[in-house]
Amino acid sequence: MIQKLENPGDILFSLLNTTYEFLGKKGGEGMIKEWCEYVAENGLWSGVVEATKKDGIKGLKKFWDDFIKAEQVPEGVCQTSLISENEFLMVINKCHSQGTLKEIGAKVYENACLHCVYICQKMAEMIGYEVELKYDSEKGWCSRRWIKKK
Repeated sequence: MIQKLENPGDILFSLLNTTYEFLGKKGGEGMIKEWCEYVAENGLWSGVVEATKKDGIKGLKKFWDDFIKAEQVPEGVCQTSLISENEFLMVINKCHSQGTLKEIGAKVYENACLHCVYICQKMAEMIGYEVELKYDSEKGWCSRRWIKKK
């Protein structure tokens, strides 16, 4: 199916969606996890290590705030807040990538949340944090509580 693409971000979401679906079909969930961990260590996500080393929990929050802005997530869709000196919360009320895919007529792969789960878990490991994730793939909702390990 040829999808109607109206902005450059649509291309990225469509490509990533298709990549995750392909990896899942060819190698199962383990392959999706392996790819996501690689991306966390070597892709744009690797900047979280530098940001957190530089400014601790505030650097982690700033990393995500900058990412949300760069991804052009509509205002009010995602909230970030510092809970304490060791805890940060991010709540996504409606997944921007899933919403974009649906708008362009793409079928969202079965468990679209797995990529965020695995990437966030690897990121947390890399910066000495734990991440508690709660999500609903059907509603495109999640919360991510980042807690510094003691």
